Amino acid sequence: MFIRENDQSIALRYLACFDCQARRAAKQYNLYAERASLEPFTVEELADMDARCEIVGSTICGEIKGDWDWAVPVFSRENTTFADLEKAVKMHHWRPRYKRASQHVHSGHRPSDALLGASEAKEPIMLVGRSNSGFTDPLHMTAISLSQIAVTVLVERPNIDGVVYAKILATLSDTVGRLTVDCDGSCTTPGPD
Repeated sequence: MFIRENDQSIALRYLACFDCQARRAAKQYNLYAERASLEPFTVEELADMDARCEIVGSTICGEIKGDWDWAVPVFSRENTTFADLEKAVKMHHWRPRYKRASQHVHSGHRPSDALLGASEAKEPIMLVGRSNSGFTDPLHMTAISLSQIAVTVLVERPNIDGVVYAKILATLSDTVGRLTVDCDGSCTTPGPD
């Protein structure tokens, strides 16, 4: 959505950032290659990556060092973040729900009674194994995100079919939301055979 709302130079910077991010990843990989028993990138391979990044830098007027530096011209400042992109496309209101849905994946401490998989428990439990509890927001947010991505692509070349598909996707997203709320706490997933 952000790329679509900006000019072609931002799209070019987005595409060009791959080489710079690959070089950064290769250098980090090499830092730990010996310890991890991995074959490091050669000096020649790294030099080739450096050369590509130089070309990228000269083509787009500056090196891309960070993950979101491709978007810097839009904000006219360094240290652009994904939150800046969300805000620019007016999607930042979803951030709290995303953070809540992904809080157990990113290593922060959560008491056992606050785990997503135990969100419907009436008393403290120690969750062991899989659970289908607490998926209302993650499922609905996934449906919303997929719908937004598809609609963004569909409206690039608008036609009647795209409008119909967009409406179907919006309806499907709303249906998933209602079904997950209706199912929350009452659905069961069969165990392994």
